[in-house]
Amino acid sequence: MKSKHENGQKNGDFDELARFGISVFLTTIARFVLRIAKNVIISRVIGPSGRGILGLVTLVPDTLINLGHLGLGQADLFYLGKRKYPLEKVVGTNMVMAFLVGIALAGIGFIVFNTPYFYKQDFNLINSFSVIIIALIPVLLFSHYMEFILFAIKDIHFINISDILRSLLPIIFFVVIYLVFHEGIKAAVYSWILSSAIICMLFSVRLFRYVGRRPKFSLPYVKRGTLFGLKAYLGDLLNFLLLRIDYFFVSAFLGTRELGYYIISVSIAELIQSMPDAIVIPAIPIILGRKNEDSQGFTPTVIRCIVAIVVVGCILVGVFGKIIISVLFGHKFLPAYLPLLFLLPGMIARSIYPILKTEIIGENRPIVVSILSGTALVCNILLNYYLLPKMGVTGAALSSSIAYWLATILALRIYIKSSANSVREVMLVRKKDITGIYRYLIS
Repeated sequence: MKSKHENGQKNGDFDELARFGISVFLTTIARFVLRIAKNVIISRVIGPSGRGILGLVTLVPDTLINLGHLGLGQADLFYLGKRKYPLEKVVGTNMVMAFLVGIALAGIGFIVFNTPYFYKQDFNLINSFSVIIIALIPVLLFSHYMEFILFAIKDIHFINISDILRSLLPIIFFVVIYLVFHEGIKAAVYSWILSSAIICMLFSVRLFRYVGRRPKFSLPYVKRGTLFGLKAYLGDLLNFLLLRIDYFFVSAFLGTRELGYYIISVSIAELIQSMPDAIVIPAIPIILGRKNEDSQGFTPTVIRCIVAIVVVGCILVGVFGKIIISVLFGHKFLPAYLPLLFLLPGMIARSIYPILKTEIIGENRPIVVSILSGTALVCNILLNYYLLPKMGVTGAALSSSIAYWLATILALRIYIKSSANSVREVMLVRKKDITGIYRYLIS
């Protein structure tokens, strides 16, 4: 029988979750619409090959950021969530690290952009954007750190605004640049660059309002933060590669046109994954701030609600996906439908994995997350090598879904052992979960 304290703790967690519910829900809807609009407008103008080029140009800096962030963002999330370091020291340390590490990453970026192996087609065009994107890398790394800090201090409303701007600003800049210069691919790339720089500036202004004084560099926090962060870093890097390694394979094996089809498949599938963000985004810092024994009832409820939302989304997209692609992107993108079908099952696993991963990290076991993501990544790489030549981009989609489920099943097994919950308790959606989702969103 649960004590009054335990019930009070649980109710308090749901109250805290509900405080952000309507805000995050409205943001999810707005972001959902804007992401569709952005993809539709840009993809219709630049076509499948152009979409593949844009995907590669933005993937290189994203990969480098994940290669070089050293897990400091996860350390910020953990130590600020536990209130073990003052905010001004965390912000100041992140600023210095972003500058120093960003310069090193820029050097690696120069090498990557000048290596033709990754680009079966359009190498010269992709390389023409290298200088400005390389210069942007320290800015992107700083933005990466700042978002983690805002997340840790639970500034959910500002994160919601920035998420909307991430999709809105590229649309505005793309339309303006394209109308002026009439070059679709350049307009798409430069709109992404300008949007990224503005988001970083907004993060900086917001955090300085919280700090209220000059940020301070802390060498002890560098040591302690990177020591913790390096444990989580490998898991973050491997998880990112798990999600995006297939882009490099499709580009190297099949070229930018096929990559363009695949990116549309992934973008539609990831929209489904974003549907339960109204639950996922507020839940993660709450879980990290709780004691381990307090998560037994809270986390399974969150996971079941996510499963309910994503399963419905997958069914709808599976049935109407061909119509969606044809109406929104045009008949030239219809080859994206088959790989989309193979991606949908993986979205269920991918949507609940962040919650399970957060539980494991919250127990101070980030190395376990690294092992899980690494195992799934190896599986994904091997399957891509085998299936891409046989099935084309559909093989990449199947490889990803299998790898996502592998990581999630392993994480679920670990969570069940540590929490004393059953698979049924965690995964099987109940009627009260459906009604709970409705009440949560309107609370």
